[in-house]
Amino acid sequence: MDCRGKTTTVRLCSEPECVNSTITFEASDIKTHFPHHGMFKVHRIIFDRDIGRIENTVKDTLTSAQATISQLKKEERPTPGCVRCDTTVSLPCWCCVDCTGEKFICDDCENEQLAFDEVHTKMHTLVRVSEKVEEKEVSVEERLRLVESELAKMRQLLAKLIEKVTEGSRGEPLANGDR
Repeated sequence: MDCRGKTTTVRLCSEPECVNSTITFEASDIKTHFPHHGMFKVHRIIFDRDIGRIENTVKDTLTSAQATISQLKKEERPTPGCVRCDTTVSLPCWCCVDCTGEKFICDDCENEQLAFDEVHTKMHTLVRVSEKVEEKEVSVEERLRLVESELAKMRQLLAKLIEKVTEGSRGEPLANGDR
């Protein structure tokens, strides 16, 4: 929700390494995605006409879930348990938008898709609940620095690959099928 461009949305797979990553985009109208950004997950097709309504409901659920967890922390009370494994959830976690009341789901149960039953189904919308973080706008210079850093990593990787390829071909004649 936070990374949306004027005409595009950011779509991530639900693998933890994707959801928990900082991702920059070439398109200038899309902000950098940070792991604390608001996002929601659906396992169904959403029509354009429904996106606004769904986003409003998701934002309301996210605000309520963050307020609940913030209040519990302030009162030094435990956070709610996962609806599947009953383990106390820690942030970030997921919250069901469609179930009555706040139903929190830990990352482990969500990643394994264990939290589904006859009440909370796979067709329900989930919102990612994380700590609220005030973020500043990333300057062009900072974005350029990030891109240059990634480019340097790619150059190192390419150099290693070239080195491995050339090491493997020294002094070894090509097989008949390799010509």
